[in-house]
Order: sequence, then structure tokens, then C-alpha cells
Amino acid sequence: MGISRTYTIACAILCACTSENQSAHTYTNDTDRTLVDNSNFEIEYDVIRMNTVINGTDTINAIFDTGALVHYHMDAVNFEKLFPNHQNITNINGITISEGDSISILGYNYLGKTITNAGTNLSLFGPRYEVDYRMWKFDMENRILSITDSIDESQYPLKFNIYFDTRGKDRIVPFVNIPIIFSNGNDSVRTDCCYMVDTGTPFSFCITDPTQEFIDFAIMADGLQEIDRWMSEKRGDKKILFASDYTIDGTECLQNGMKVVIYTGVRSMRAEFKDVEKGNGGKRVVGTIGMQFLKNFNFVIDLKNERLLLKPVQTNYPSKPIIKYDFRADKENRVYMMNINGYSINNGVSLNDSVISANGKAWVDYSKKEKDSLLVVAKDVEWAFEK
Repeated sequence: MGISRTYTIACAILCACTSENQSAHTYTNDTDRTLVDNSNFEIEYDVIRMNTVINGTDTINAIFDTGALVHYHMDAVNFEKLFPNHQNITNINGITISEGDSISILGYNYLGKTITNAGTNLSLFGPRYEVDYRMWKFDMENRILSITDSIDESQYPLKFNIYFDTRGKDRIVPFVNIPIIFSNGNDSVRTDCCYMVDTGTPFSFCITDPTQEFIDFAIMADGLQEIDRWMSEKRGDKKILFASDYTIDGTECLQNGMKVVIYTGVRSMRAEFKDVEKGNGGKRVVGTIGMQFLKNFNFVIDLKNERLLLKPVQTNYPSKPIIKYDFRADKENRVYMMNINGYSINNGVSLNDSVISANGKAWVDYSKKEKDSLLVVAKDVEWAFEK
């Protein structure tokens, strides 16, 4: 997810994210098996991380983020080490910019030297779309990235055009139109929308501009819609996190129990990238498609021919929890945030319920530190709630 979103959607998504993913790929295989020795990247909390080398000597572990609107962004600590005393630094709107001698990605030339930082603790990068016309090939079964000028595209049965948002003549960020049928029990909704290809999104889909039909489906799919009511009330937005099965329309490619988040009010992808709809035949831009979707495929981001190529993999990579709390309570002891698969939902707790006691002791008598410790191990605590 691009750095311009680090303080908005990224933070909100990470705060809202849920406990252990329950996805089960239709291709049966053991989970997270031992990787081959030549694996050169890892999946951590449903984002791709890999080593990058600056100036031939400094190794920085960074997130691969195809939605990064600045190309290489370094965390504050390493940025200070690389540019001591703020040497050769330009400051623009709170973002510091400098240039290294070289940047390489797993031994491949990054095709750029500019490095930015906005005081964050994340290092991330996306391809330099304006000059990069190579093919970024991700073998998810073996976790190997290769950057090449050609591939055997017969290995990839699913092919989708990439539509770039542009600034002047420069390509900035990729979008893809993938028709999806979402289903949950007896309910389903057929969609034909356009999504930013965003490997920085840890969900299958993050929807910022849903249709009313999709909102209705989300509500039917999960009775607990707004998982973070406090934030929704404060900002006047809507946040719905739910699990859904979905199929790429026209194929037998089914994914089960994947997480989808609707998050409106903070950012409108459709308004920000409205020109993409003009170039893709009018397909509605609704949000981002993320790594929980992409990790189920060997995939190629073909910058030469502007396509996304997919091949379903036969290994399921389970998602790990991003946050440690099963639920959260505010200063009035009211439940305002819940994990979709956490203790509270599985035990009939609802948003706005009041926490009365934990292990027989009144909740109000615990210190904040003690409360946090109990929330981490909620499933092992004897709780009492009041509706």
C-alpha cells in the first residue's frame, strides 16, 4: 500500500485486522511446508517481505508493495544510518528525499536510486512503473521472485489486462478488472469491478467504494458488520469486515473463507483514480485487491504487456494474526472492536456489550496494563458481559 496511505487506510487496516485466517484453498495440500533452499522472499502477516541492498552494502528488509506511490521508502532508523547528518536530503511536505548510489532487489537492478522517508517504521517499495518494462514473476509455491524480460505464459491460464493510472506520461499504479462472484451460504453477488493491484493490502479485498448491492451482501454475510464501531462513529465512515467464498467468474477457481473489508469515509479510490475507469471501458474502481488473494497464485506482474497473469497454486499459506487482541473495550467498558474469528464473536458477544468482570474480578478494578494482558489471552479468561 502506497506511502501516501500509510497513515490512513494502512493504519486502520492493521488495527482492524483479525485473528487467524480460516481460508482453505480448494487445492488440498499441507499448510506452510518447508521451503526450498533458494527461496528469496517470505510472507509475513499476508504481505511479501524481501531483502533489498542499498549501495551494494546495506541490506534492508522491505515490504513489496505494488501500491506504493513513491517507489522506495525506507524506515526512519535505516534512513538516518544511510544519510547521517541529513546529507544530500531534500524535504518536501514532510517527506525527506535523498538518493543512494544503487538499489538492488534480490540482485536485480531496481532501475532507480531515489529513497524517501516520512518518519515511519516501514520500509517498502513498488516497481518503478514509469521506466520498468520487465516481468516480476512470483513463484508462490517456492517463494522465489525473478525479474525477467520473458516468460512462458502458457503456464498461466488466467490473464487480465492492467490499467495504469498516470501522471502526465508516467505510469503510476496498476489496476486490474477481475470479475468475481462472492458467496456466503445461500447468498451471492456477481461483480465486475476494477481494483488496484496492491500487495501491501493484507486482505483479499479492501473496498473503499462499494455498490449498495455489495454492502447488502456484506451485511447478510455477517451479522456483526462494523467491527470497530468507535472509529466508525468518530469518523462517520463504515467498516465491515466479513469472510466470504468467491470464484473468479467464468472459471472454477474457488477460494473459501477469505477476508474482505469494506472501509469507507477515509479514502475514495474511485474519486482518486477516476481516470482509470475511462481507460478500462467504464468498469467501476472499488478498492484494492491484496495479498490474501494473490498468495493463492503463482503470478506475474507483466509490465511489458501490461497484464496480470495467474496460475492457481497447490499450497495453502495460512494467514497469521496481525493484532493480538480478540476484542477491545473503551473507557466506558463498552466493546467497540472485535476480531472476526476472535473469542468474543465465537461466544456470542456483541458490539456495545459492557464488560462486567474478568476471572471474577470487576473489570473497572483492573489497571490498563492488566486489562491489555487479559485481552491478549481472552479465550482463557472467564468473562462476564452485559447486553
